[in-house]
Amino acid sequence: MIHKNRMNFTVIISFLSITLVLILVFGLLPSLGDIKKPKPKKEIKGDKYMGAGSCASSNCHGAAEPRKRAGIDINQNEFSIWNIYDKHRKAFDVLLEPKSQRIARNLRLPDTAEESEECLVCHSTYVPAALWGKQFDLADGVSCESCHGPSEKWLGPHTASDWSYEKSLELGMYDTKNIFTRAKICVDCHIGDEKRSVDHEMIAAGHPDINKFELDTFIAFMPPHWRKSDEADAWADTEIWGAGQIVALKQAMEQLARRADSKAWHDWPEFSEFDCYSCHHNLRDDSWRQVRGYAETPGLPPWNASRYVVLRQLANKVSPDLRSSLDGEISTLSGLLDRVGAGDSEQISSSAMSVVELTDSLEAQVKELKFDENVTYELLIRISGDSEYIANAGVRSGEQAAMALESLFFTYSKNVQGSNNQQISDAIAGLFDYLEQPENYQPSKFNSRMRNINRLLKTNK
Repeated sequence: MIHKNRMNFTVIISFLSITLVLILVFGLLPSLGDIKKPKPKKEIKGDKYMGAGSCASSNCHGAAEPRKRAGIDINQNEFSIWNIYDKHRKAFDVLLEPKSQRIARNLRLPDTAEESEECLVCHSTYVPAALWGKQFDLADGVSCESCHGPSEKWLGPHTASDWSYEKSLELGMYDTKNIFTRAKICVDCHIGDEKRSVDHEMIAAGHPDINKFELDTFIAFMPPHWRKSDEADAWADTEIWGAGQIVALKQAMEQLARRADSKAWHDWPEFSEFDCYSCHHNLRDDSWRQVRGYAETPGLPPWNASRYVVLRQLANKVSPDLRSSLDGEISTLSGLLDRVGAGDSEQISSSAMSVVELTDSLEAQVKELKFDENVTYELLIRISGDSEYIANAGVRSGEQAAMALESLFFTYSKNVQGSNNQQISDAIAGLFDYLEQPENYQPSKFNSRMRNINRLLKTNK
């Protein structure tokens, strides 16, 4: 005879088994995507992030096609474009790939990539769990509120017919119509801030080097999910390029100052601040570096000056005196960094912050500049005409010059029907082709290509 307690146990097990089968069959068990959801570990107070799903209604931003409705200055398909086409939507998914898992292992992170704060701060809208709204999901990647701010206070009110953009700003929406604010939001990840940084250790572990960023170029590769007014300034993209250059330099200098401050950074020198290819290149008897000679000590990596090499032409347009001051401080900083390992880190940090102050002055003056055909053309001539300096500054500087010329000329050619437009576009494309193999880079060849572009531009009117 079966013991009574043993029988009860058998009944309980049978009941639990049947219940589990029913749960699995009828879909009452949470999806696999919901079982293991990464959670931030810090708790802070603030407005809640309501999640991308809260914008997805077809009557809000989730329409399948653009809508033209009186009194509404949006297309209402913004969520749909982001969800289907924007790479930021896939930012979290990248962390699930084998390469990302390998990077996490190489860095000896305590968690997998999709659960690590070090990765999530850029690959998701990473906020503490206390600030998660009902539809918030880290797996949405870099979603709406990464760029537009926590929506708890303005989400509902901003749909009212008598609501204004300014009221939303008062309730915490980020002012993305301000191009300098927009640029700051982008470079927080693409260059780094107090919470985010792609350093030499991370690059060595396998993470892509993110120093190639240029705002207007990257925006051009993203599908626009905003309405461009028919009355929009034809030269607005030149202004966006300028804002991106200014904010990128400022952000890079602030990051350098933090890194050089031994109290704020884990180790100095931080090699990602220097020219990668000054170390990562073949040692040849006929090296162009040896032929050119060294402003710095041979064998020590020079500072990567790519954030300034093209911006200085805009600075010169706005104020030659300010350009001179920036040149002087950049030269001082470069000299300090050329003594890597021996230079005074406090002096480096102080010099970098001096550049930040000068960049603030440049930003204020650029905001007063009227961007037009003449400014755009002058920038194209000046940048392509500075070919020898840029070419000798190395591959990274060459990349910034190529992106600048492409961005500025794309804007110029949309508005001016020059006789050499196609030739110039092809020549700029040739710069990118040449830079695809940095190990074969020769300043003389890059310089020659730039001079050709300069010649074509001068005969294009």
